[in-house]
Amino acid sequence: RLASLLTGLWPSLLTARHALLATEESPITPDLDLPLFVCTIAFPTMPAFLHVFEPRYRLMMRRVLDSDRRFGMLLHNPQQIPQPGLATTPPFLEYGTLLHIVSAQLLPDGRSLIESVGISLFRVLRHGVRDGYIVGSVERVEDLPLADEEALEIAETTSAADSDADVSPDAALSTQELMALCTAFVRRMRAASAPWMHARTLRIYGECPTSPAQFPWWFASVLPLPEGDKYALLQTTSVRERLKICAAWVEKIERVPE
Repeated sequence: RLASLLTGLWPSLLTARHALLATEESPITPDLDLPLFVCTIAFPTMPAFLHVFEPRYRLMMRRVLDSDRRFGMLLHNPQQIPQPGLATTPPFLEYGTLLHIVSAQLLPDGRSLIESVGISLFRVLRHGVRDGYIVGSVERVEDLPLADEEALEIAETTSAADSDADVSPDAALSTQELMALCTAFVRRMRAASAPWMHARTLRIYGECPTSPAQFPWWFASVLPLPEGDKYALLQTTSVRERLKICAAWVEKIERVPE
């Protein structure tokens, strides 16, 4: 009867727990060498701050601090969305960010305050559980070479010039024009004293970058959007694609009536 009640009231929670149990029962192999923190979203080059209080993650952080100070950050997968690169549906989304611990404050009760910075993107290939926390084998996600990036821009803008082509309006813009659209929005929001452009936020994440490669990570860090929306950036391998995502956010926000 209890099992039926749980299934009826909290089906997604029960499914997530079954997935975690299946992971815990999987054998650990030596290639599962990266500790994975399933918590929030993080981005390359951007700071990430953590308050670590769960016993399993306390242990994980002690081990990370005693080794190379690196670990992976992944988003929860509460809806149990299948991840194409993994055989079973995990309790996390498969793309994440490799973080390096810059400083750690260990509190007397065992909790810790962690300051880290994003290094690079990765995709989980395999995973298991070690002493309660997830570990994995990952592959680094690299951006397209500059020549391929430029070819993509030419192909998209040329295609968009054809009135019969079914492409998004942003595809007609050059990469520099996408960057200009986004930074102009930031300037307008700052002039309007938008809460997410508070001085404290800028002290943490820095001023608006002038580099198209850096801008999307900064923008996603300061913009108050659902983490699920921001996750789209982690699945890209192109600066241009990330700027198009940012431009779509700008257009969505500006369509909302005041």
